[in-house]
Amino acid sequence: MKKILIALLLGGLILSCNQQKKSNVSEHKSDSIRLKQDTFHLSNDLEDQIGKQGIASLIDSAIERGDSMAYNKVSNYYLINQLDEEFLFPAMIMANRYKDRSAYFDVYDILTSMRYDNHLEKMDEQTKAIALYYLLRSYELGYENAKYEVEELFTDKKLPIPKSSDFIVFK
Repeated sequence: MKKILIALLLGGLILSCNQQKKSNVSEHKSDSIRLKQDTFHLSNDLEDQIGKQGIASLIDSAIERGDSMAYNKVSNYYLINQLDEEFLFPAMIMANRYKDRSAYFDVYDILTSMRYDNHLEKMDEQTKAIALYYLLRSYELGYENAKYEVEELFTDKKLPIPKSSDFIVFK
């Protein structure tokens, strides 16, 4: 009788622990989803939360000190709100001055989406060369989004992947 009672208690204890683990995993997933939603909300409503001066302060922090966290917050805000043209200058500064791989990609993304509806073929040769330079530089620095874009433009078409220096050489 004692053995059966002990077995039932142990079984109940184990079952209770498993339920607690499942509950914790469920809470963690829920927190993760909530965090992603909050991040999108923050990016989308950044101006409402910190005001235009706060955004300007983040841009200053990014381009004056190379603050990549500030850059990413502002980048999300500008790109989500389709303010690409306004963001081109800070993106170029972050890319050129601080070699920021996401900024290189942002410049490419902005150049190819501003007026050309993502079609490199419609660009004049100089602008296309600039856009491809920034894409390939981001790729060379290991930025994941650039990898996918390069694969689509070159690898999938069985073309060799050029170097960024094939398009623009800075002294």
